[in-house]
Amino acid sequence: MGNCVRKAGYARRDDESWSSTSTSTSTTYLSVDDNALDDPGPPSMAMDDARDVDKSKQEAVTQALSHAAEARVLKARDCLRAVASEARWREDGDDAIRRILDAAAFVDRAMADRGAEDGYILSREQPLRVLYKRGHATQHSIKMHCNIKHHPARVVSIPYEWDLITTWNRLCVDAVKFRAVNPHEALVYGATWMIPPFRDFQALLQTSGYDLSEEHGSLLIAVRSASVGPGVSLPMAAKRRRWVTFLDDSYVVLTPVFCHDEGGDKVTVHSAASICVNLDPRIPGIPSAVVNWVLHVLAPYLLQAMERALDNLFHDGSIYRQRMDAHTSVYGTIHRAVDTIMRRSADPKAVARGDGSRDSLDGVNE
Repeated sequence: MGNCVRKAGYARRDDESWSSTSTSTSTTYLSVDDNALDDPGPPSMAMDDARDVDKSKQEAVTQALSHAAEARVLKARDCLRAVASEARWREDGDDAIRRILDAAAFVDRAMADRGAEDGYILSREQPLRVLYKRGHATQHSIKMHCNIKHHPARVVSIPYEWDLITTWNRLCVDAVKFRAVNPHEALVYGATWMIPPFRDFQALLQTSGYDLSEEHGSLLIAVRSASVGPGVSLPMAAKRRRWVTFLDDSYVVLTPVFCHDEGGDKVTVHSAASICVNLDPRIPGIPSAVVNWVLHVLAPYLLQAMERALDNLFHDGSIYRQRMDAHTSVYGTIHRAVDTIMRRSADPKAVARGDGSRDSLDGVNE
């Protein structure tokens, strides 16, 4: 531990940087009252206080990183806030801590925005609710709300197993999954067909999944554009396509919905989906009425295509089933989250149906 220095009424610990893998801590200042200048007391008192602060911070960091590794960023932030203010953590913490705080702030914004419709116009009401808002210059915002008659784990497999999307979506002309940053994040490239004279659209996206089962009874996927970096090799056709930017605060929220059969004995887990996409295709002069009409026609087609895929892609031995069996860390997290939500619900039959395993929960849909 660094030496303790007495100066101008403060006990200061020598400056040491810290990170998620370090056991040292940042500079700690402990203010004292005016009497302490006259009677500083035992020299060890300030050092003991500093040690206590250091230990608390180290424990908070360890707990926060553990929760973040499980995609529970709100719980991770709570651990940090228990020992110091968020502003102090942003000042003293390393990049890993700042990423936790940034992710938690994003979750707060997304959950607050989910039901907001100010400034949007209604494109259609059924079979899904679609809203559109013209943004600044060439930017557009789209919201969609729908019920998908499948378990959230299956719904998440559509974006997570991104490289398989061309096997069922005819509008998607390219889909590449470059790497999984961790089990709950991925970097993907996608391209979609566009009506001539427009060039096909393309995007490079960073996706991040969060478990909000305890706080909001939901799962959340953040979507944002990423930069082309080392290890990213784009298809040759990318030179002919138009880049589309997915702006900040684009997301998908999935909330489990527990449905009963006519007898009331069997519980089926569906997914209530809220989707918000803020994008910039960099095409000036497109009338809002045209965009609104395209959404009115295209949105239900995409929903029907996804539901058909979900109905048919998960038979025994299918590639989607094999991927779900292989990626237990991702889909296990989803099943445990749904189980937590079930247990917190007021539906005793729903609680009785599952213990968090794939067989007990995913099998409910089959």
